[in-house]
Amino acid sequence: MDTHCLTILKSEVKPALGCTEPVAVALCCGRAKDELNDIPEKVEVFVSKNVLKNGMGVYVPNTDMVGLDIAAAVGSLIGNSHKGLNILEDVDDKLLLEAKIF
Repeated sequence: MDTHCLTILKSEVKPALGCTEPVAVALCCGRAKDELNDIPEKVEVFVSKNVLKNGMGVYVPNTDMVGLDIAAAVGSLIGNSHKGLNILEDVDDKLLLEAKIF
């Protein structure tokens, strides 16, 4: 592989914890929490049909649950959007319990 291709790959490919669709939803909701400096009262997530299809059937890391709903809830509670696509690495049992009732 030539140097140009490697340069492009290194600039575009980012590590992610889990499938990118639910992680992206969690990241957007985490950014909202960070911008508000508080947990949002309400979250509405609008995604394309492809993101919905791909995100509703995969496990969300550290939750043992599937779907975009739990990804949005966890992201809204955890914040930490500075972690990028690794936002879900610090999900613990306490946060997950809170997310289930969010």
